[in-house]
Amino acid sequence: MGAENPAQKQHFVFLDGLRGVAALLVGWLHASQVFSLSYRPAHAFLAVDFFFCLSGFVIAHAYDEKLDRGMAFSDFALKRLVRLYPMILCGVLLGGALALVGSRAGPILILAITVSSLALLPVGLMSHVQAYPINNPIWSLFFELAANAAYGLERRVMRVNAALPAILILLASGLALVAVAYGQRGIEEVGFSSVSTFFEGFVRVTYPFFAGVFIYRFGVFKLRFSAPSLAVAMVLIAVLAAPIFQRAWGYDAFAVIGLFPAIVILGANASRSGSLSKLWTLLGKLSYPFYIVHQPILRATGQIQALTHLPSAFATTLPALSMLAAAISAYLILRLYDEPARRWLTARLAAKVRSPSIPGACLVEDH
Repeated sequence: MGAENPAQKQHFVFLDGLRGVAALLVGWLHASQVFSLSYRPAHAFLAVDFFFCLSGFVIAHAYDEKLDRGMAFSDFALKRLVRLYPMILCGVLLGGALALVGSRAGPILILAITVSSLALLPVGLMSHVQAYPINNPIWSLFFELAANAAYGLERRVMRVNAALPAILILLASGLALVAVAYGQRGIEEVGFSSVSTFFEGFVRVTYPFFAGVFIYRFGVFKLRFSAPSLAVAMVLIAVLAAPIFQRAWGYDAFAVIGLFPAIVILGANASRSGSLSKLWTLLGKLSYPFYIVHQPILRATGQIQALTHLPSAFATTLPALSMLAAAISAYLILRLYDEPARRWLTARLAAKVRSPSIPGACLVEDH
């Protein structure tokens, strides 16, 4: 992120930590599906919508002023690709490689889906499966990039922080979200399960993302009190995991429209805790790589369990061990691949921007 005073930095580090908490709940959800666990975190699929809201807040913090000062849309788009695409590449290739080993589908189909997924094309829908079946979480990255593009264009047009357009955007997108949630009896499969729900994904991302943008842009997050960070994290866990209102479209809509923006606001003002700061920092760093790589790893270990006769004691701990393996893999991929790749790409892009033949803003900074 850009320059911040210590208080701001601490608050926003905790928001990154909340992203890590939500990513772990997504992992728990997928582990419950792969290993047929007795309990499934009831609303963990809504973590994606929390990601969208949090992303809007962070993007506005990082880029509102830069775009106002004349940052080109192309420079903004390149920065977002540098931030997101290296892990997308890793997640697609990892998912494709493991699918070739363990899937019953033919290798030609898997290769076709893998190659198309590298371009974020939802070719899986043509085979009547999920949009990105080799690594399903990729679907949300498609809509994340779409929302980023919409934000960049919106900010280039709306240089003045006018409240009325923001209210109209939230009102229209909120009503559309309610309509989709009602029509689908919830939003769990919106964005990836079929052609129609894939296009409804644009509705799913718009409200939470721009709610996050406007929370930052209009200073809604600046409260006069601070909630304990651990308490805010427990609220998020309760919203995503509590076994209440299951398959209830109203709960989905209420969480996205009301609860997640409130949690972002509380998280931005959460009181600092030195003993927990390292935890939130670690969770924040691991959140994105874990989210991208966990599902292929869980599927691989599930296939190993199905093909081998594991001792019962080991089999019962396999879901937890698989989650741990995904977390360790995410950390190693972050340090050995993602961070070096982004540094190299950023340096290359910055060198091109400094070239007299290519005008634009410096691309060295990133949040």
